[in-house]
Amino acid sequence: VNSMLLVIGATALLLIVAILISNTYFQYLVSFPTNLLSFALSNIRKGDIETCPEPESNNELSAAIRQYNATAEFLAQNAFLDNFGNRQPDTDIQNLKFVPGKQDITLLVVSMANYQYLASTLRSETLVKLLNKFYFFIDKVTQLYNGSVTYCAEGEVVIHFSEVPVEEDQAFYGICAAQLFLHIVGDINDVDDEIAHSKYKLAVHSGQMVSSLYSPITQTTNNLSGETLDQARAICQECPDNSLLISEQSFEHAGSHNRVVADEFAEVGEADLIRTFLGREPMSNYKLLIERQAIQLVTLYSD
Repeated sequence: VNSMLLVIGATALLLIVAILISNTYFQYLVSFPTNLLSFALSNIRKGDIETCPEPESNNELSAAIRQYNATAEFLAQNAFLDNFGNRQPDTDIQNLKFVPGKQDITLLVVSMANYQYLASTLRSETLVKLLNKFYFFIDKVTQLYNGSVTYCAEGEVVIHFSEVPVEEDQAFYGICAAQLFLHIVGDINDVDDEIAHSKYKLAVHSGQMVSSLYSPITQTTNNLSGETLDQARAICQECPDNSLLISEQSFEHAGSHNRVVADEFAEVGEADLIRTFLGREPMSNYKLLIERQAIQLVTLYSD
C-alpha cells in the first residue's frame, strides 16, 4: 500500500512539474511573442508603425513575426513617402476651384477672451484639458455647418465656409454655428468637475478673400488670406464676452432680421468703419434645432 501511495505521489508530482514546465515553455515561446505581435499590430491602428522583437526559435510564429516586421518596415517607409505624395499646387487660375480674390467668403472667429489669464492661473493639466475640449467641440460644430478650420492656436479658431456654394447660406451657417457654440460654453467649462470660467468672443464677417491657397495643415488648397480676415479679428476683439458680433455684410447676407435676431451695436475699424450687430437668441424657427444639436453634442461626446 505504501509503495502504491509513493508511486501515485511521485506520478502526481511529475505531472505537476510537467505542467509547470509546459506552461513556462508555452509562455516563453508562444504566449509572450504573441502578445508582443498583438501589441505591435494595435499600434498600427494608432499610426505607430514599429517592428516586433523576434524570438530566437525557428517555428511558425517566428516566421509570422518576421513577415510582419518586413511588412511594417515597408509600411513605415511608404507612409513617410506619402507625405510627399501631393503635387505642387496648380498655378493655372482656370484650374482652381475659386478665382483668387474674387470670392465672397464668410469667416467665423472664435477667441477665448481670457486665454492669457487662464494660461497663467490654471494648472497646466487643467489648461490642456480645457483647450482640448474647446478645440474638439468647435471642430464638431464646424463639421455640422460645413465649415473648415483654417487657424487654431493660442485660444483662437478661425473658420471659413467657402465650401458652402451660396454666399447667403455661408453667412447664415456661420451665425448658426456661433449660436450653437454659445449654447455649449457651460459644458466646455466643466473640466474634471471644476468650472474653468473661460469666456469667448465670436465674430462673423463676410468679404472678399484670396482663396485657393495651399495649406500645409490640411495639405489642400483651402487656405485663405486678405483684409477680411484682419477685419473679422478686429470685430471679434470688440465683441462682449460670451456673445456674437455680426458684421453688416454677414447680417445682410444671412437675411437681416428675416432669419437673424440682432441689435445694432457699434462701428468697428479705423479707415473703413464696419457696422456691427450684436446677435441675440436664435429665431424661434431655428432655436429648437440649435438647442437639440447642443444637447446631442454634449451627450454624445460626454466624458
